[in-house]
Amino acid sequence: MGRPATQRSVKSQLRAAPGPATAPVIRVAIYARKSVAAKMDERFTSLEAQLETVRSYVKSQSCKGWAAIETRFEDNGFSGANTDRPGFQELRTAIESGKVDVLAVYKLDRVSRSQADLHQFLRFLQDHDVDLVSTTENFDTTTIQGRAMIGLISTFAQMERETIAERTRDKVHASRRRGMWTGGRPVIGYGLKDKKLIVIEDEANRVQEIFRLYLELGSLGNVVRELRERNWQTKSWTSKEGRKTSSRKFTKATLHRILTNPIYLGKVTLKDELFDGEHEAIIEQDIFDRVKSQLNHNSRSKGRGIRNKWGALLGGLLHCGRCGAPMGHQYTQKPNRIYRFYVCQTALDCGAAACPGTSTSAPAIERFVVDQIRGIGQDEELCRRTFTALESRRLEAVDAVQETPYNYDSFKDVMREFTGVWDALPTLQKAQALQLLIKKVVYDPDDGSVELMIRAPGPIPSAGTEEAK
Repeated sequence: MGRPATQRSVKSQLRAAPGPATAPVIRVAIYARKSVAAKMDERFTSLEAQLETVRSYVKSQSCKGWAAIETRFEDNGFSGANTDRPGFQELRTAIESGKVDVLAVYKLDRVSRSQADLHQFLRFLQDHDVDLVSTTENFDTTTIQGRAMIGLISTFAQMERETIAERTRDKVHASRRRGMWTGGRPVIGYGLKDKKLIVIEDEANRVQEIFRLYLELGSLGNVVRELRERNWQTKSWTSKEGRKTSSRKFTKATLHRILTNPIYLGKVTLKDELFDGEHEAIIEQDIFDRVKSQLNHNSRSKGRGIRNKWGALLGGLLHCGRCGAPMGHQYTQKPNRIYRFYVCQTALDCGAAACPGTSTSAPAIERFVVDQIRGIGQDEELCRRTFTALESRRLEAVDAVQETPYNYDSFKDVMREFTGVWDALPTLQKAQALQLLIKKVVYDPDDGSVELMIRAPGPIPSAGTEEAK
């Protein structure tokens, strides 16, 4: 309940209309929320029922000066698990602006089902001298007992929310064990009818062709290039709420998700388990297994899981000067020889046509970068100019990696130390040293130029340390 007029704050008294017999006007904001969005054909929703009940209660308190403000604060289709709701945030703004004296709600759990969020909001109301009233629950935030009652009610509200979540999770798990579709965006090849997956013929044909292409071409990159040449794209989808997901060009990631999705076998997943689904399969088990075997073979042949197997010194540092994407390290193994090179990630993911010509010899560009750093340490004037440019950038925005101050002498010592110990460093420590010295390397495929962005250096790993060994 709101406080009597005699107990209202000085701020509320100042808002009273002039005249000794006039009661203070107590401005009441009404907030309502429901978790499930109302349908278009619903003429009277539970949200309207909440608002009507609260308005009637506020009207009954008009003798105390209560008057509902015109602005409606409501959230239709938003959970009470958090406070990320547009109507609720609009309400907070109105309270911060001093436009509200009392907040009236149908039930306390309309504000929040989270005990922590509710207590935080109560402190917010207290800081702005606003009372909270539930029209169907008997409590008063101005008393110790009332605040304790709110704590108990909010605890049960949170327990109810967690119980509902657990019950929903159990229902989803039970549905999946029966092979039922439990919601979400359907994958390419399938649509939805009566909450069940149905095969879309033309999309299913494309899925079958994608599996066939992978077995024929043998790699994700080759298939992505072929799909882009055919102008095939991922599935577009519009949800019941009207949210649209547009189709996009295929990448290696989206292609890999299709080739490894057991839904095309007529299966549904529950964690690591597979269950026979109610929907029709698009891919035969034999083809799916052959594709899986080829994916595993390609993964092993690329040496995945072995960190920096071929000594890529510029991993994570080298970027494409044309599109700005990182350039990943690749290699080709021929009899008695390995050819290493860096390739733009855009070209790797989307095919060479997406960023053509962005490939460069790994040994050549690594040697060039190292020679540039050696030159800085050996040329006094170049060293000073580099330090001056570095210092000006540091003053504009402090480098997060450089936590301690440095000066020209320490910078010069480190650059000279680099020249002295570089050849003695093991390959892994060479890569670490470059990470300490270089912020970014940009390769421009159009003119073959290379730009180095030096960072304030830390100590170069010593060839004699245990780490280097």
